[in-house]
Amino acid sequence: MQPFGHYNKFLGTSFWVKISTSTYLGIVRNALTLTLPVVIAGAAAVLINNFPIEGYQRLMLSVFGPNWRLFGGYVWNGTLTVLSPVMVFTIGHSIAEHYNAKHPLDAIHPIILGLVSFCSLMAIIEPAKAVFAVPYQWIGIHGLFLAIIVAVVSSELFLLLYGLKTLRVRFYSEEASAIIVGAFSSLIPGMLTIFAFAGFKILSLRAGIPDVHHLIYEFLYLPFRGMGNTLSTAILYNFVRHLLWFIGIHGSNALEPVMTEIYVIAMKTNEFAMVAGEPLPFVFTKTFFDSFISIGGAGGTLSLLLAFALRRKDNSMMRIGQISLLPAIFNINETLLFGLPIVLNPIFLVPFLLVPIITTLTSYYAMRWGFVPIPMVDVAWTTPAFIGGYVATGSFSGGLLQLFNVLVGTALYMPFVRIAESVQQYKFKMTYKELLDASGNLGEEARASLVNRTDDVGSVSRSLANDLLQSVKRKELFLEYQPQVDCRTGKVVGVEALLRWMHPRIGRIPPSLFIPLAEEIGFIGEMGLWVCGESCRQLRVWQDKGLTETVMSFNVSVKQLDDPTLPQKILGYIDKYM
Repeated sequence: MQPFGHYNKFLGTSFWVKISTSTYLGIVRNALTLTLPVVIAGAAAVLINNFPIEGYQRLMLSVFGPNWRLFGGYVWNGTLTVLSPVMVFTIGHSIAEHYNAKHPLDAIHPIILGLVSFCSLMAIIEPAKAVFAVPYQWIGIHGLFLAIIVAVVSSELFLLLYGLKTLRVRFYSEEASAIIVGAFSSLIPGMLTIFAFAGFKILSLRAGIPDVHHLIYEFLYLPFRGMGNTLSTAILYNFVRHLLWFIGIHGSNALEPVMTEIYVIAMKTNEFAMVAGEPLPFVFTKTFFDSFISIGGAGGTLSLLLAFALRRKDNSMMRIGQISLLPAIFNINETLLFGLPIVLNPIFLVPFLLVPIITTLTSYYAMRWGFVPIPMVDVAWTTPAFIGGYVATGSFSGGLLQLFNVLVGTALYMPFVRIAESVQQYKFKMTYKELLDASGNLGEEARASLVNRTDDVGSVSRSLANDLLQSVKRKELFLEYQPQVDCRTGKVVGVEALLRWMHPRIGRIPPSLFIPLAEEIGFIGEMGLWVCGESCRQLRVWQDKGLTETVMSFNVSVKQLDDPTLPQKILGYIDKYM
């Protein structure tokens, strides 16, 4: 069985593979994925505080008292509220690892670059007005876009300065550790990088721009000034909002003035019209977007989860989808945005932007043509799909419209899920091939570091190593017997037992890979004894069938010879079966 034999060959030169393997996009997406534990904890806190069941709210109040929401608030403050500095650190760290892979003899400590990027971001953030303190408003999701820009620019500036060897402080003491040497080498480049961002902050103050974040958000609002509550405005609003989400800006908060000045007011106007017995003048209201567009969160990502489920592929995307399902039911999708991720993932750009536009059109015409009532009830944004549509419109047709929109979104996401799976498979295939080359072509000293590598090869090595530890229990290891023939008589006089591994997903793993892995993780002793026992057992079976003159041999790793009890263990199997 050849691994990945069903791979779609056209992707080898496809547009999707090329753009998805772009260096900085890949680094940023990896950094986003590294924040997954933080993001999941924050999403759980949101769900704990906003679970839209009245009985649950009463229970929490009676058990924990009036301050019960403080727990979720504290978790939020420690996770999503500080996501920007967390992200800027992980991006700097990831860029350092990428640099080190290309320049192993000139490596820098990844934590140093992560800290420099973190400090560069903090140098340009405007302090809170009331007290000289960190403004929580801009260090969470709202400031993520600027954090990404700062991380990339500060890292590149640091590496540029680090490349100037005259700026490195040499530490020649024979007692100096690698960490001390690395810290001194990075001393001046790190200082100059942080100074550069502090200087940028001074220049922006002189230009009358005290808050760069605020300037960005003001600029984003400009196109909507003076626009009315029309279909074209709603489409533009959805497009811009989701485009901002895609590049790392909190789209809903960036366009909050649009929501307040157009769609919240429209909701109040509809309420006055209903009281007066007049026709409702507006379809597009805040509830319209919350209930019929953001189903599962920004981008209609409940449809994406359904597309994952229909594909039934056992891969990382499916597992992240399973983790994301519960919060997505309540329209919380940070796990998908930052963990899958969708942010800066070019494969999902088209459906992420297109699904909200299509569902805006389907919902608008369903209401204009009288199939579904215009929503008049202000529904909590965490109200699950299908329930929210019914509550907002007071009609089952509202729930059916939500279902229709989810199915339309699923159809739009499905081809891109297939592309993402194929690209993921392609990347794994290339990494696996690189791992095979590394295990087969390098010397013993180099091969012994497969699991410790920090790149994708190391990640695959560790994954296979963990699978290898379970291989005996799962009965994935087996023996093949190579005959030994007497050239004079043509008779088989013996066999050599050869260990093989059939991985459940990849197929046959060559011994040139799994033997070094077993040696590196200390599993070679247990695996070698299994080979001994299985060889003796099979020889006993053959002898019972009359093949009494067959000689059995099996291989022993050099590392097994370090075990002084090995002869006794082998004799134990011989005594058991012979």
